[in-house]
Amino acid sequence: MRNHKITAYQNTSMLILSSFIFQILVLPVLITKTNGPTAWISIVIAMFIGILFIKPICKIQEKRHDKTLLDICNDLMPTLIVKIIGTFYIVFFIVASSILLKDFSEQVKIFMLPRTPNNLVILIILLTSSYAAHKGIVTIAQVAHLTVIITLIPLLLVTIFSTSNATLSNIFPIWPLDFVGILKGVPFAFAGFFGFYILLFSNPYVRKYKVNNKQNKTFFILSSAIYILCFFLVMFKFGYGEARRLVFPFNQILKFLNIPGSFIENLEALGMSLSTVCAFVCLSIILYFTNLSLQKTLKTEEDSYFIFIQTPIIYILACILPGINIVLKYIHIPIYIFSAINILVILSLIVLDKKRSMAK
Repeated sequence: MRNHKITAYQNTSMLILSSFIFQILVLPVLITKTNGPTAWISIVIAMFIGILFIKPICKIQEKRHDKTLLDICNDLMPTLIVKIIGTFYIVFFIVASSILLKDFSEQVKIFMLPRTPNNLVILIILLTSSYAAHKGIVTIAQVAHLTVIITLIPLLLVTIFSTSNATLSNIFPIWPLDFVGILKGVPFAFAGFFGFYILLFSNPYVRKYKVNNKQNKTFFILSSAIYILCFFLVMFKFGYGEARRLVFPFNQILKFLNIPGSFIENLEALGMSLSTVCAFVCLSIILYFTNLSLQKTLKTEEDSYFIFIQTPIIYILACILPGINIVLKYIHIPIYIFSAINILVILSLIVLDKKRSMAK
């Protein structure tokens, strides 16, 4: 692992980028959970929950340098339980990859390549991302860091330009608050912080632990700011009534893109291209950590060729999934199941680590 160290800022870039893509994905579902334009409150609550978990997680990882979540489970739990947890994370990352692939292949088909078969788009995205993931975490982290600077930031700026004629009053009224809807939206809001699950495996690869601990909290703050910004941009442009009917609300904004003095003819394609690059890198990140989960579960030597074993599985799953509008209708099922198991695993580790510390 010493030869595969990354900086805390590169790690943060991976976390922000992977979260941004899933924020776009779950945003249409999150909007429908509240009775009014107040889903941003669910995002704030989810952010504080994430920050609450960060401190004990960082403490556990600091005691065991160079150990991922599954390595720590192996230290504190029986072998059978570790195998079950490892299998869970393999399935978790594969399902996340499949849903992400389905979502962005449909976006590319609708907004950029309407005549191209959806299965072909899925195959191209998957093969490209698999090759990038095969290069290792150092390469992925460097690419993610560059992508945040040259792709994610311009994409957000381009989207802001798209709302130049928007109605700012669309984010009102806030009162009376739909407390039940806000609480129901928290699991979906937290699903948008997908980087939280990535850091459980990526933190041991960071050179400076103390700097990284601060950056983990910074990740939640910056990611929630981007999340809320995306939500407000959608509300400003479409309003609550229209936004809740859209499947791709964030990308729909790009249809209204109008930069004064711009020499680019197809600005909508520019915005979609930037978004697709982010999706490519995000998928590469998930594929790498799926590969890592396979290695840790099977206790094999480091072998990046596991990536090409999972590729056909992810491709088949992405192809057999129904349209993304149907997927979003039932996405609450995997979100509830995976979130509950993730929280159970983390809480178990915190309790077991505390008991071992007290025993010493």
